[in-house]
Amino acid sequence: MSHPALQLGILLIIVSCEATVTPASDFNKDLDAQVLLKILQDPQGTNTQGIVNVLGKRSNAQRQRIIVRYKRAYNRNLVKDLKTKLSGNFKKTILALMNLPALYQAKCIIRAMKGAGADIDALIEIIATKSSQEILALKVAYNSETGTPLTTELVGETTGDLRRLLLGLSTVMRDGSSEVDGAEVSRDANSLLEAAVNSPSIDEVVFQRIFVSRSKQHLLAVFREYQQLAGISIEKTIEHEMVGYLRSAYLTIVAFLQNPHQYFADQLHKAMSGEETDEEQLIRIIVTRSEVDLTQIKEAYADSHGKPLASTIKSHTSGDFCRILIALVGE
Repeated sequence: MSHPALQLGILLIIVSCEATVTPASDFNKDLDAQVLLKILQDPQGTNTQGIVNVLGKRSNAQRQRIIVRYKRAYNRNLVKDLKTKLSGNFKKTILALMNLPALYQAKCIIRAMKGAGADIDALIEIIATKSSQEILALKVAYNSETGTPLTTELVGETTGDLRRLLLGLSTVMRDGSSEVDGAEVSRDANSLLEAAVNSPSIDEVVFQRIFVSRSKQHLLAVFREYQQLAGISIEKTIEHEMVGYLRSAYLTIVAFLQNPHQYFADQLHKAMSGEETDEEQLIRIIVTRSEVDLTQIKEAYADSHGKPLASTIKSHTSGDFCRILIALVGE
């Protein structure tokens, strides 16, 4: 029986003209498995460029077929062999590529909640940018991997309004309709105004109810009407009225809804702007968006940050790690 995440993980795979990694037209799982076996068993050392040439140029679905063929042909576990032979951030990236998308994101959440303090920024980025279908696949993969529901872990790692928001995003099915009802938009815009501006303190319950359940098109219309009513953008209101991770979470929702490509471009810029590169975030975004919309993210990055994404990656990474990232961004 296939892994439950395998059944739903396909929901997170979108092959489009926006992807930088697409299915190889000359794909041959037998040849790829043979090449990888030769590389991984070479007594002279591991040809990491050969691994990049194969795994960095195949879609996730094709990588899954290589895993199956490798096992059937050689009675070996390809992921275990890669784990044994590789190291560092190159190893992390390759292993990320070998997971089904939903399972990889589940593992990112596991890693974010491991240890003394949770990586709340990572939790927000992963959960607040998912559709209801993607959340469903993520929850199935997480439960299968850990034996514990994702919501249970969120309760243990977060508190207060942030906990309620993340639980809402993880449990409420967002309206998937593309139709917008003007009367409902007005009601929600006025409700947000009353909750934020006309109250002594922000009523986060109202914000959560609207932000968690409404469709993308509806929320975008609400944000526009809110600005007309309040004379201030919803982002400015959130910045003024909220603090800490709760503010970050709501700003993430708004930014992603308004322009997902720009949101991830800015996150990549942030990952490579500090004194130390945030390799975990860099890997997570490039791996998860490479088959979705990384082409548009690259364009947004160049437009807003003044240089190609590939150039920034080359400035902040090196060696095999740099080579696999550059392959994934399509350079």
